[in-house]
Amino acid sequence: SHTFDAHLNSGQIGVLTINGRSYFDNIVIEEYVVKSDAEDDRAGAGINETITIDVLANDYAPNGKLEITGVSLVMPNSNRATLTLVDSDQDGLEDKVQFVPATDFEGTLTFTYDVEDPKEFTDTATVTVRVADSLNYSEDFDDNQAQDFDSISGVWEVQNQRFRNDGSSYNISLVDLGEETPADFETGVTINSQNISGKAQNGMIVFNYVDPNNYRYAGVLTGGRKWVIGESVNGRLQHLTKVSDSDIAVERDLAISLLYENDIATLKYGDEQVAQWQFESSVAGSDIGLLAINAITEYDDFYARAVDDAMDDNKK
Repeated sequence: SHTFDAHLNSGQIGVLTINGRSYFDNIVIEEYVVKSDAEDDRAGAGINETITIDVLANDYAPNGKLEITGVSLVMPNSNRATLTLVDSDQDGLEDKVQFVPATDFEGTLTFTYDVEDPKEFTDTATVTVRVADSLNYSEDFDDNQAQDFDSISGVWEVQNQRFRNDGSSYNISLVDLGEETPADFETGVTINSQNISGKAQNGMIVFNYVDPNNYRYAGVLTGGRKWVIGESVNGRLQHLTKVSDSDIAVERDLAISLLYENDIATLKYGDEQVAQWQFESSVAGSDIGLLAINAITEYDDFYARAVDDAMDDNKK
């Protein structure tokens, strides 16, 4: 390839042969246009709660502002919610979708929306809305998809119904829960640290994620056989507490959970509390996800739920 210094859109276009005899056929000359792209979305609503969804927020619009031209509930859910297009900035273009669940409905609904750009290119995307009174998310990767996870760093993919990273330095993948993380919550995952030459062995839940240099974590330093709770502050890792455990081993499924309540992080292995740390600030509204540091790790059976639905032994 070659990059020219200026646009070459003047003059004529043709074919050329130098000191030879050639035959040309099926010559096609077309304008190169980058098309708009509608991306799938997730959202959450309470029972009997009306929400307005900014479905265009993550869509790609290289040709100018997109307009929503239509919405449709995926059958058989047509009577379980009402969808209305909204022109939020009063510019004559519908740009958001108002979602009103049916009275007392609880569950998950899916609808599609169509967009059109100023060059009349169109696309369609899907929106999944969970209607419930509290956070209750789960992903088992059994469909070999991790559509709600966003790779912040490293390469993440599902292989053999498990979510894994490529082991390149700090690997972080955040999950789109479809709603804000509550102040008190529980999240859990099954971790299996791979024994790969030249790699460390660890796997953690990341929470209170602010940016790639500032977040909290809890999980296992498998190679050192230690449970850990810590934080990254301006890119510097601080293991706030570490607890040794001879039961920790590589290439073994370790089902861990993190209960965050009243700013206390409690890490459990199965039903056993293995580490705890008191933080000084709330994590409400912040992102959660998965973390591996210079390690290749497999994750399975991830979940996140509000503390009212969590396995808090102190409330039983």
